[in-house]
Amino acid sequence: MSGGRERRTEGRVRVRTKVRITDPLRDKVLGMFDLIELSGRGFSFISWDRFEPGTRLWCEVRDYNMCVAAEVCHSTGGWLRKLTGVRFVAAPICLD
Repeated sequence: MSGGRERRTEGRVRVRTKVRITDPLRDKVLGMFDLIELSGRGFSFISWDRFEPGTRLWCEVRDYNMCVAAEVCHSTGGWLRKLTGVRFVAAPICLD
């Protein structure tokens, strides 16, 4: 590791589905966003707003029957479109 950043050791899979993001502290749904990449340690999605790094989120991906607690690693992009990457802070659980 260099500069305090984690190196990705596993591949990512491109996906086209939706992820429902909830703020667990305020118990508020923040929206449905386009999930674009998925790995065993996290995923990235497209949003219209920037998320602060370190923010904890609750994420539901119905197409993959998965719920997971995650933490924002980065959120960058232009005026209307932001790419946000999160890493899982707990093992995913099934929705069933």
